[in-house]
Amino acid sequence: LHYWMKDCLVDMDIAMVDVNGIVCAMYEAPREKLRTKDEDLDHYEGRLRRYGSNRYAKYVIEFPAGTFARIKPKLGQQIDIDWKSLDARTR
Repeated sequence: LHYWMKDCLVDMDIAMVDVNGIVCAMYEAPREKLRTKDEDLDHYEGRLRRYGSNRYAKYVIEFPAGTFARIKPKLGQQIDIDWKSLDARTR
């Protein structure tokens, strides 16, 4: 899984989570410079940083910037959410 900050107006922290709710990647992601009038879409999308999940991730959770510095999550940590209920809402 790759994540990017296309058309995003704010900085954020992102956690990538596998099917078991285990955090497999975390990033403090600053907003990117928005596409300019003179910039074609391919160039804009090509310059955006891609954030990789390190292994298969099913979910990306977005947090307000600074959340990770405050709560100090760890790779491999389990996030206790009702994932089955979440999946049912996305169908």
